[in-house]
Amino acid sequence: MHGPSDGALSGSWCVSINKPATPTATAARAEIPWDQVKLDKSEAGELGVGSYGQVLLGDWLGTPVAVKTLHRAIATGKPLEEFEAEMGFLARVHHPFIVQLLGTSQKQHQVALVMELCPGGSLEDAVKAKQ
Repeated sequence: MHGPSDGALSGSWCVSINKPATPTATAARAEIPWDQVKLDKSEAGELGVGSYGQVLLGDWLGTPVAVKTLHRAIATGKPLEEFEAEMGFLARVHHPFIVQLLGTSQKQHQVALVMELCPGGSLEDAVKAKQ
């Protein structure tokens, strides 16, 4: 499991399954053209960071989104397999307490998950505030 402390999307709890996405799950996600997603690469636009990538504030056709990207240098092998497994999982799951995958985007060796934006900070922040 990936939690907010290791770069998961703010306000969500993402689960990675350690196997590649099935063809059915892969087909269920929408492909979003890279040039339709505008990323806020400023410090304020960084929602999270982890060993595999970062989550940035973005805009997709006028809709605020969170964009989880995989670092280019590790966009192969096991990190890519885990990222694809997360894509497959999120494409199949629809629940009010799980962040919604809107689609995926790719450009050369960059891969991104375009997800609904969950305002309010991370789960980790909420737990610490209650203590």
